[in-house]
Formats: sequence, C-alpha cells, structure tokens
Amino acid sequence: MKENFNSELYTPFRDMLHEIISKENALKDALCNDLPTIDEEDVEETWSDIEIERLLTWYLAHLDKFKNPKFVRSYLWMEASDILKKSPLVCSKKMLEIRSEYRTMVKESPETLDSWKFYNLCQRIYGTGKKSTNS
Repeated sequence: MKENFNSELYTPFRDMLHEIISKENALKDALCNDLPTIDEEDVEETWSDIEIERLLTWYLAHLDKFKNPKFVRSYLWMEASDILKKSPLVCSKKMLEIRSEYRTMVKESPETLDSWKFYNLCQRIYGTGKKSTNS
C-alpha cells in the first residue's frame, strides 16, 4: 500500500501514510548518520503499579493478536500507547522487563511468586510459573 501511495490522490489513510513515511525517512536519516533514534527520556520512564497492571491487563486482552502473525506488533503497541499515554517503545520495553522479571522469579525464587502483585496476570499471559498445589 505504501509503495503505491500517491500523495496527490485523496485516500482515507492519506494523513496516516504521510506520517508513517515521514517517520520512516527520519529514522533512515538517523541510522545513516549514526544519530540516536529514540529519546533517552522516553525509555527511562517510571511506571506506577496501577499503570503496570493496566498494561498487563491490556496485553492479556490482546494476547491472541500478539500471537497471530497477521497482526503487526508495532501497531498493537501504538494502541497500547494511546490508552496508557506512554510511547509504544516504552510500553513494549516495559512488557519485556516484566516478562524477564517473571521468568527470573520462576527459575530462581518461585517461593516469592505468590506475594508478587503481578503474578496472577503474568501467569495468565506467560503460563508456566510454579505448579499448582491443589490437593
């Protein structure tokens, strides 16, 4: 679609395509000139527990889309960004941090999982975790 885009013609997604093309061009220029491609302050953002819970809840609700190759992850992160009022990169990075923290806890200290405030959401998203002790 982007390759066939003619800026002279009106299309329903014309403005969005202009924005995508301009961002891609800026990124290409930055990469060619060894310029930073992201603002450091965007990446190092603090998250409250409520924001993390909202991110995990949103991710769980969209888990099937993340597992489906027909969906583009960057567009899903843009949706999260609109809801959480943080950049798509920051949302994606936070999910990677949470997954890493969860996996580390599962491997190294499973006894602490029950007291971790995000355990139930992470277990529903990532599975595994410690075995259920239903007798």
